Amino acid sequence: MQVAPADTRIVYAAQGETFDAVVADMQRPPSMDPDTHWLACYVMLSRARTLEGFLVLRPALFKELSRLPPQYLLDEIDRLLALEKESTVDIVVEDQSINFIALILLLVFL
Repeated sequence: MQVAPADTRIVYAAQGETFDAVVADMQRPPSMDPDTHWLACYVMLSRARTLEGFLVLRPALFKELSRLPPQYLLDEIDRLLALEKESTVDIVVEDQSINFIALILLLVFL
């Protein structure tokens, strides 16, 4: 009798999805660079709805997970935060500062 997985996904196909149960092989393949492996581990770790629903077949090394995200990702986050700061306007309502976008959303959904 053969046993087959009920459902399988590669890391890239699983992005944006969540599952009740995840079985992850987090060991770095020899040809995968450390930045790509860090991102793949992040995706694997963040797919399960609960820690109880997460099973690791082969773990990644601690040093592989304890490093910072890839520099290009950190640079992009900084760029987006600066863009957000430039493109939002704060207004004062009754001595309280309110983000203009938050105010618009509040008015639209009331």
